[in-house]
Amino acid sequence: MATEQQVNSLGSKFSYTSLIWAINLAQSIYKFTYTTHTANDIRGFLVAQTGLPASTISLADSGYYTIEWSDWLKFINDPITDKVKAYVADVYDCENFAFWFTTFSNLILGTNTGGGSFGGIYDPYSTPQKLLFGHGFNMIICTEGGKLALKLFEPQTKQFKNWEVGKDNILPTQSTQDWKYTCSWLIYF
Repeated sequence: MATEQQVNSLGSKFSYTSLIWAINLAQSIYKFTYTTHTANDIRGFLVAQTGLPASTISLADSGYYTIEWSDWLKFINDPITDKVKAYVADVYDCENFAFWFTTFSNLILGTNTGGGSFGGIYDPYSTPQKLLFGHGFNMIICTEGGKLALKLFEPQTKQFKNWEVGKDNILPTQSTQDWKYTCSWLIYF
C-alpha cells in the first residue's frame, strides 16, 4: 500500500511540475501590447454592444486589458487551445469549454477580456425563431484599429465572428442547422 501511495505522490508532483513548466513556456511565447480600460468603460461598451442590462454583466476587476484581435487569433489558432477533454453532456459540456477558455486565456495571455457568456441558441430560419437550447460560449473584447470590438467565439469549434449589435449573430455548425446566438449574461474575471 505504501508503494502505491508513493507512486501516486510522485506522479502528482511530476504532473504539477510539468504543468507549471508548460504554463511558463506558453506565457513566454505570448507577449503582446495591452490597452487598459476601466471596468466602467468596459461595462458601458458591453451594454451598448449587447443590449444587456448592466446588472447581467459581471466584472470582477477594476481594470481590463485588451489586445489586438490579430493577437487573439494567434492564440486561438495555436494547438494549445484545442479541446483538453471530450464533450460529456451535463458533466463537461458547453459552459465548461467556455469557462476553460476564459481561465486559460487569462492565465497564458495575461488578459481578462476573454469573457464567458450564457445565452440561447435559436433556429435562425424558423418563424417565430425557435429556442433550441441554452448554451455557454465566449465573448472576447479586443481592439481593432485602436477601437474596442466584441467577438463571438465558440470554444468547441474555434469559430468566431464579429458580434453585430441588433442583428442575428449566426455561426454555421457541423450539423445541418446554423445557430443563432443570443446572450443573457456575461462574466469577465
